[in-house]
Amino acid sequence: MWAAEAWRDAFVPLTAVASVLQRVRVGTSITQFARPPVLTALSAMALAEYTHGRFVLGVGTAPPEWNKNWHGLEVTKPVARMRAYIECLRTVRSATTSQSVSYSGEFIQVKDYVRFIPAAYVRVPIYLLGVNRRMIQLAGSHADSLILGELNTPKYITEVVHPNLQRGLQRAGRVRQDVELCTGKICAVNNDARTARALARHAVDFYMTIPYYVILCWNPWSLPKQHV
Repeated sequence: MWAAEAWRDAFVPLTAVASVLQRVRVGTSITQFARPPVLTALSAMALAEYTHGRFVLGVGTAPPEWNKNWHGLEVTKPVARMRAYIECLRTVRSATTSQSVSYSGEFIQVKDYVRFIPAAYVRVPIYLLGVNRRMIQLAGSHADSLILGELNTPKYITEVVHPNLQRGLQRAGRVRQDVELCTGKICAVNNDARTARALARHAVDFYMTIPYYVILCWNPWSLPKQHV
């Protein structure tokens, strides 16, 4: 069961969901990397504890306009920043109550972070939302799973997703079984088909306001350089 960080934050709704779902996994799809990694790691640790290990942390960049206009975050190298974000999350979660950790890079600096309480679950899977080629490759080399966006086609998955996921895996010396593949699909349930389509249309309209989804829907094989 997924919750996105858009209409609400991702973590509070998942806590409510997990209070009644006792067996299924719950995950963020996605929490945005404008959130400081230490706070993301704390939220992930809390939900992993609450769900007895059924939580997965899905992260993503979010649209560049959101980062710039809402968070004051100029993202000129989204893949490099996301790589650092994932590395920092894994560094932070390795801290203990007696051993601090630090992370220093071009985009993120964390100095002498220490846990105040032991982590109930040290390892929380990190899922990465990837739409374009280099982010898909990063999922192959650095993440536990690749989450695909809601708007895609079988041809896009065959000709863009699988080859680039394989490139990332090879770069890190990993195999296909190391990375779970997930995809979202727009779905509306109603006894009346016309009403269901009308409900689903709102979600399609929303994603079509995000430039890289529009590009992928109409011509995923001629992406402008800034979207690759």
